[in-house]
Amino acid sequence: MVFDYHRRSLNLIPFDRNGYSEMICNVIIFVPLGLLLSINFGQISVWRKLAFIFVFSLVIEIIQFVTAIGVADLTDVITNTGGGLIGLVLYAWSKTYVYDEKLDRYILYIISTLLIVFLLLRTFIFKVRY
Repeated sequence: MVFDYHRRSLNLIPFDRNGYSEMICNVIIFVPLGLLLSINFGQISVWRKLAFIFVFSLVIEIIQFVTAIGVADLTDVITNTGGGLIGLVLYAWSKTYVYDEKLDRYILYIISTLLIVFLLLRTFIFKVRY
């Protein structure tokens, strides 16, 4: 009889693996978090928002390690934080060209649409079995 078990894996060497597509995905996934933090907490400094993104990413990796789900990786923390930083910078840059309220509405529509499309694709096209 074979027992299903999980192994804890921790990688503390940044950019050690060859998974560039995973790094790019991590950056892309955290860009909306930077945008949403900028929309909802505009009065808070960029450094505090960036610290929140860093801590959020770190907590995700700690949970992965504790529950033995996936690989807890320092590269993921760095790329996730970088993606959040890109979202913060994009918001600050686009705010100079577009009226704040209009920009916020566009960002929320785009993120909501992308989330719905992702969930539909995940449910009906890319069926993942665990």
